[in-house]
Amino acid sequence: MNMQILLSAVGLACVATVATVAHADDAQKYSLADLKALIEQKSYLEAVQHLGDIAPAQRTGEWIELAGAASAGAVAGAEADAKLGYMIEIEKMYPNVLKSPKYVAVRTDAAKPAFDGCFRRRHAFQDCHDAALKFVDADVKNAKLTLDVAKAVRLGMSHYSAVPFFKRAHAAGGKAVCKDEDLKLAVISGLGLPDKDTRLEEAIGLTYACFDDMKAPILKELTADSGYFHDRACDLLASRRVPLPADKERLCAAPRKK
Repeated sequence: MNMQILLSAVGLACVATVATVAHADDAQKYSLADLKALIEQKSYLEAVQHLGDIAPAQRTGEWIELAGAASAGAVAGAEADAKLGYMIEIEKMYPNVLKSPKYVAVRTDAAKPAFDGCFRRRHAFQDCHDAALKFVDADVKNAKLTLDVAKAVRLGMSHYSAVPFFKRAHAAGGKAVCKDEDLKLAVISGLGLPDKDTRLEEAIGLTYACFDDMKAPILKELTADSGYFHDRACDLLASRRVPLPADKERLCAAPRKK
């Protein structure tokens, strides 16, 4: 992903200051005590800008706690359109910040509105999608965040584009995720993809994993006697020996059109 394109697309080029100001004055290095004082003063952005003053070997324990508090404060206090840029830039420079529960909590709350905003920039779909995938994979066990981002991708880009995200959400959140209406829309759309599309296999996998919740939507969507979705739907229903109403049975009995 071209990060500069993404930052420009969401109007966040100014976020580069997080990376550059940190090294603007090499003569003045802040200590852990200085960072703690800044956080107590709620000078979160200045603290973030000086996290790099601490040597890499010392970025454990107390540093992670301080980095998390500074980053959480900076993101929480940022304008809505700036939150995504701050999170991306901070995590690129300091991946260990994801070990901070305080930062992860703020990140989780900010994720959906941040990506909703990203997808509203109509020329940045793929950049937002790629950033979203990296974003959820950085905290893959976070079920709420992953589901929220999946829903943002489904709404902002396309139903089937969200299939890989819902696969991750299901892996993190289990059966409860199957009841999500956005997941059902994504899976139905994914079942209509061409054979070579990798998201098709993921959609089929989600169908089986969530079959009790997917059976009714699949039956409802089955209205044509041919096509990619028709073929997959009929095969999936047959594999689970689902009794079909007469009209659906006629559709599935129709000759396959190659």
